[in-house]
Amino acid sequence: MNLVFSILDILKVFIKKWWIFVVTAVVFAVMAVVYTKFFVQPVYVSRGTAYITASSESYSAQGNITLSDLMLSQELTYTYAEVLNSNTYLKSVAKESGLNYDHIQLLQQIQ
Repeated sequence: MNLVFSILDILKVFIKKWWIFVVTAVVFAVMAVVYTKFFVQPVYVSRGTAYITASSESYSAQGNITLSDLMLSQELTYTYAEVLNSNTYLKSVAKESGLNYDHIQLLQQIQ
């Protein structure tokens, strides 16, 4: 017994049973919507980059940035990051966000 099928034969079977593929796709789509709606907690991700400078007048007048300017900017960035990770700031964010998170949960979500 020789079982040789051409692509045309396979396509004919798929075309005859097209409704099975449509129903299956719709069922899986509905299941995915129900799962994400009721079982997955939404997670919001935000990323950003900031360049912090001490004063912008020196840069615009000279048109260049020195090593000490870069080091100062780096230290300011570390300082601001510490402030943003502080309990005082995170308690304020938790209170005003209205998302029922406490400051510890917010701190665990920050990278």
